[in-house]
Amino acid sequence: MSVNDPILDPERLAALRETGLLDTSPEETFDQLSRLASILADAPVAVVSLVDQDRQFFKSFNGTLPGAAADVRETPLSHSICRHVVETGRELVVEDTRNDPLTQNNPAVTENSVAAYAGFPLVTPTGHVLGTLCVLDSHPRAWSETARRGLAELAAVASRTIEYRTLALPKLQAPNGGPLVERRKGSDRRKSALPNLAQSVEAYLACLDDYRSTTERADDPDLFAKEAQLRQRVLSAEGDLASAAERHLREGTPEASSGLATACQEFLSAKLQQAELMARFQKGEAPLDQVERVGALTIQLEQALRAAARDQRLRSA
Repeated sequence: MSVNDPILDPERLAALRETGLLDTSPEETFDQLSRLASILADAPVAVVSLVDQDRQFFKSFNGTLPGAAADVRETPLSHSICRHVVETGRELVVEDTRNDPLTQNNPAVTENSVAAYAGFPLVTPTGHVLGTLCVLDSHPRAWSETARRGLAELAAVASRTIEYRTLALPKLQAPNGGPLVERRKGSDRRKSALPNLAQSVEAYLACLDDYRSTTERADDPDLFAKEAQLRQRVLSAEGDLASAAERHLREGTPEASSGLATACQEFLSAKLQQAELMARFQKGEAPLDQVERVGALTIQLEQALRAAARDQRLRSA
């Protein structure tokens, strides 16, 4: 490996460690993204992969990974196709990995039967590529333009989710007062300090209201660009909300048993079901009336979430 290899860039590795995601447990926020990627691309496997200096760590995966990868949730860098995305900073779409010079000798292809691959970069605001959102298949296949555009959007949402999560983490200091880059594994690993559940709900609803009020301005010449940007903000806030809800349930905080937590769980569950149904509907695999029923339920649960948030504000006043 060359000393100029982007994989080994100290600033990139520092940014990767700053996320606090390496060697952490699965989280619904990222699992939701990998499930949606699998549905969108009609792919048997989808992965949120973080490329370290000597391995790739799977923060999330949907489907069945070959060999021991599913148990340890990582593979050596030698088995990584995602590393090429990190090296170039661009998406990599391969219809037949066995016939592509870039991938044909990779052990993921020769040993683990990855025959088709589409990976999209996870990028920090400073331009460092941390890994990919990728989909895999054990058979050669074409990746549709619709799937490619959708996967690129999901990768952008994953990147923003990582960014917001990183900003929310406490900054550890080294003994000399500088930033502590290296994180210890196990019980000493830094814990997430996400906003409390009420704050996450309020932030999500504010983003949602901003999106809706903006998209109602049909005479705005910049509406398309604004809508795309705001949609990303809503999806990122939704990811933050799922992370906060999961954290409070896992840690058993007082909010975990509140009406707000229940309303949040029910709403997020309906949103996930709605997204999965829409992906199936677009492929002709789900009836319209089923999509409409879940849509109506989601609206009802959103109103219940707003009511629970109001009650929480009154109790806290």
